[in-house]
Amino acid sequence: MQKLKFRITTKSQILMSRSSGDRNTVSTADYIPGTTLQGIFAGLFFKNGRNEEEFFKLFFGGTLCFSNGYITVVNNSSYQECHPVPFSIQKNKATDEICDLLHKDYDSNIQTLSLAHTEGKYGAIKNETILLTNVDKSINFHHERDNESGTSKEGMIFNYESIEKEQIFSGFISGSDEELKSVRELLPVDGIVNIGRSKNSQYGRAKFEWLDNEAIMQTIEKDYPVGIEDISLTFLSDVILYNEFGHAVASAEILEKYLRTRLTNGKACIKKAFIKTGIVESYVAKWKMKKPSDICFLAGSCFLLSGLTDSDLKILAAIQETGIGMRRQEGYGRIVFGLQDSDDLKRISPENSIVDDETGIPELTRQILHESIKDYILRFKRIQALKDEKEFTLKNGNRITKSLVSRLEAFVENSSTLDEFKNQVARLRKDASEKLKDLSFDSRSFYDYLIASQFSAKDIIENSKNKKLREIIELSGFYDESVQNKSVQNDLFKEYYLTFFRSLRKSLKKPESIKKGVENG
Repeated sequence: MQKLKFRITTKSQILMSRSSGDRNTVSTADYIPGTTLQGIFAGLFFKNGRNEEEFFKLFFGGTLCFSNGYITVVNNSSYQECHPVPFSIQKNKATDEICDLLHKDYDSNIQTLSLAHTEGKYGAIKNETILLTNVDKSINFHHERDNESGTSKEGMIFNYESIEKEQIFSGFISGSDEELKSVRELLPVDGIVNIGRSKNSQYGRAKFEWLDNEAIMQTIEKDYPVGIEDISLTFLSDVILYNEFGHAVASAEILEKYLRTRLTNGKACIKKAFIKTGIVESYVAKWKMKKPSDICFLAGSCFLLSGLTDSDLKILAAIQETGIGMRRQEGYGRIVFGLQDSDDLKRISPENSIVDDETGIPELTRQILHESIKDYILRFKRIQALKDEKEFTLKNGNRITKSLVSRLEAFVENSSTLDEFKNQVARLRKDASEKLKDLSFDSRSFYDYLIASQFSAKDIIENSKNKKLREIIELSGFYDESVQNKSVQNDLFKEYYLTFFRSLRKSLKKPESIKKGVENG
């Protein structure tokens, strides 16, 4: 089985509806369920003209599984995927100390609070630290619409809770090489998909991208000492287990029985457990009805397993790979062993500024500086483009046609990189390219100028006469970012050429007498 990681960026508010206690409020889940992702790709499958036999084979007849997409924290250009915080991780009410009660025994007189309820529902645990975060949500008020009159019904108001835009969620799709290849081919070129409820109004727009080279969490593979007997088991998604009568049951006993049937010595037992249960409900748009509900372990439930042998660790790795329980194709049953291995944890908050030891500039300040510097550079290129266009018009007059200028402008708009733009120019028909070669600019033909043009933020900065500005730019580390980050170069090329060609089109619209006046100075 192979795994292909994905990242989803919300481009508008999205609504993943779930049951709410308020009849006038539609609540949202704070993650993207695997069932939703499965539905998206199922819809794309039929849009691509595939048949039902292929559909059944891909989505129900094989090993294709869609994980939930959980919030991802972006920090200093790095991405940290988070997961539901285990329920055993608690905060001392008096001292704010964070500990994992799965490993640490606490005095019953000491009051603790669940970290998931007080600090952050999602987190990332690593090297005795925990990074905490929540998903940003908002509530919008809507009037119920009268479909006959096309107006709002008086006094009929309802609320939509939704996930805010510009947040990132990560997960993976697992299956065979052939299955993953088929799924990859379904995604539109621009990666834009519609997610959740009310997709035809203001909600649901998101960008989906594949992450081929990023590793999936495989905690069980770390080196454990020989003879280890205890290991943690953490549920990263809701888990559905059936008993021998085919009924969904959420208890430590049923999980223990499930594990014993898969391990070698059959003596594994649950030493400690922190469990919360819930009910799984999902709506199938094709059926226009809900699936039968099931009782489940909620994500964040965790256990301390005991009585394991060294040979059991390899079996646990295989169990972790496939997940456990029912409906794993829809994102249920995702687990990890060995994630929780520390008594005490140090909190790292994504909201706190991270200070660079050498410069002393807080990370948030650095990001603001980088955006300001980028704006300065783009403004510089816009001004330069306007000056260059005037020089071009003085030398060439109206010898370039408006249609050719419009075509070059379209090349810029449709190119994501400078190289793509140059390739499109190079593929122009002979008559168009000859016209460009017949025009002069910057002591060469305009065609050669377009093909050879380069854009560098560093050159602009180094040529700046503002010494103080150069010092601030160097201190902020923008040099390194602009050299490594190709998007800065691409923004510069687009800003320059779009300004140049739009200004040139306006010049070509001027009356001939005005053009001659400009040419004569």
